[in-house]
Order: sequence, then structure tokens, then C-alpha cells
Amino acid sequence: MNQIDFIHLKSKTESVDFSKLTPHPTIKNRYHLKRKALDDWQLNLFEKNLDIWTHNENVDLKTSLPYLFCGHNYVMFTQQNIFTALDILSDFLNIDLFHSSVEELEYAFITESLDFEHLTGSILTAVGYQTILQKKNLLVLRGIDDAIKFYDPCVNLKKKLSKKQYDRIEFNHGRLKTEIKYLNPKKSLKRDLVAGDLCSNLFMNYLNKDFMNRLGSILLHSAHNFPKKPSIIQLTYGNLLKLCDQHGLDPAQILTDSINGSDLSHSQKSQRRKAVKRLVQTYGKSYCQQISLDKVLTYSNY
Repeated sequence: MNQIDFIHLKSKTESVDFSKLTPHPTIKNRYHLKRKALDDWQLNLFEKNLDIWTHNENVDLKTSLPYLFCGHNYVMFTQQNIFTALDILSDFLNIDLFHSSVEELEYAFITESLDFEHLTGSILTAVGYQTILQKKNLLVLRGIDDAIKFYDPCVNLKKKLSKKQYDRIEFNHGRLKTEIKYLNPKKSLKRDLVAGDLCSNLFMNYLNKDFMNRLGSILLHSAHNFPKKPSIIQLTYGNLLKLCDQHGLDPAQILTDSINGSDLSHSQKSQRRKAVKRLVQTYGKSYCQQISLDKVLTYSNY
């Protein structure tokens, strides 16, 4: 299931109803939605998930729509949900958000074909991307005009939500969330983008195609039968395969040549050559049969 998550919108301040906003206690020109005003309008929003900034004649809204309206982002949030959200906020703030420009955009989906650990252990290379952050349950790659983030959504939400909120969520099979942040949508998508476009199924299809094209630059090895908790031999052989792939070498031949050139006895050499053969039969001769990430991801309904 794909979704629009974080968005940064820019509009004009001339019509903003500031009576419904409360200033940040320490940061100038920063606002949140006023709780009393929301109650008066009978709006049950998670108001701290919307940051509003003013600068000269412009107002910037930064929010995750799923977080703002649902309290978390492990939820289906369709184009109709986006339309309803923009309509409510436009009416409440007295701003035409549908025609506001999209300055940043985050598109995401949860997949059930890979989990986080499996993905990070399978990446060979990411053409055009650099790893800027890697933790136990988080990997962030940075490109020229975008950033791609992989993480375990269950672990992420457990850190962010109260136990009561977390326990209410029904987690399905998907344990890998993939997000792309378009840092400059106009440049990345080669079009002027307004918030109303986010409600269009046609645009979502376009966005999904663009995202998959970008994921196509991330190459995985095809030996998915490597254990998640490998022994030292499996770990060493797996990393040897990765290095050999990058340099066009044959790891099985390298190991065999090393054995043949050693001072081991004939029987010892024979035993070790058989061990190499078993590794090759079990895990492949090399990882050079690469597959791009977009070919192995499938959506999870959640």
C-alpha cells in the first residue's frame, strides 16, 4: 500500500486565520493549531504534528497527513483521505491549500517481500546514492535531489508512540517501510506541483513509476538463501562474494587457487576443495546475478 506521508506546502499569509493558531513559546514565526479552536470545530486532530511557519508574505505548512489525522503512519491514507484532509485544513485555516505549492514531498509504502534485515544484508550497490545514516533498524541513502529511507515501521512507531497508542495498531506482515523524500519536487518530477495534484490517482501512478525507477538503481544480490544469522564461514564467504562482484572476480576460483598453492597435504586440500564446492552449491558461485530493488518489492495492504 503506497501513501503520501510528509508534505511541505507553501501559500500566502494574507487570508490565514491566526485566531486558530497558537505561537510557539520560544521560536519566532512558528505556530501550531490551537486546541480550543479544534475542539470548537469538533476536529479530533493530533495538532502537534503540524508545524506552521510564516516568512514575509508566505506561510509554510509542514506535516505528515497520516500522523496529523490518525496519530501514526501505519495506516491506509488514500487520495480521498488527502482530499478530505486538505479540505478540512483549508476551511479551518482559511487558506486554499489545494493551490499551494508542494516544496517537499515524502512518498512511502510498506512491503512484505523483504524485511529490513534482509534488505540491508542484500544490497550490493546504490548507483547515485550515498549512505548517510545506518543503524540497527534504519538506513538512509542520499541522492542529488532525493533521499531514500528504509526502516522497520514497527520499531519506529514503538519509539514514537505511547504504549496505549502502539498497542491499538494491528501490524500485518510488512516489516519494511520504504520512503522517498523529494527535496525539490519541481526539479525531481519536472513539473510544478500543487497540493491538489496529490489527490489524483493519475499523479500517484506517475509518482509510483518515478519511485520505482529510482529504486532500480539499488542493486541486490540474488542469493537470498543466506541465513539472517550466519556463521563466521557463511559471513566470510558472503562478503567475499560481494567484493568479487564489485571487481569482476570468481570467488570459488580464488579459494581453490589458494588451497592448491598452500602447504596442506593432499587429503587436506581435497577436504577444503569439497568445502568450497558445498558453499558454491548452497549459496551460489557469485552474487553477480544482480536484481534491482524495484523488481523484488511487493506492497502490503495495511
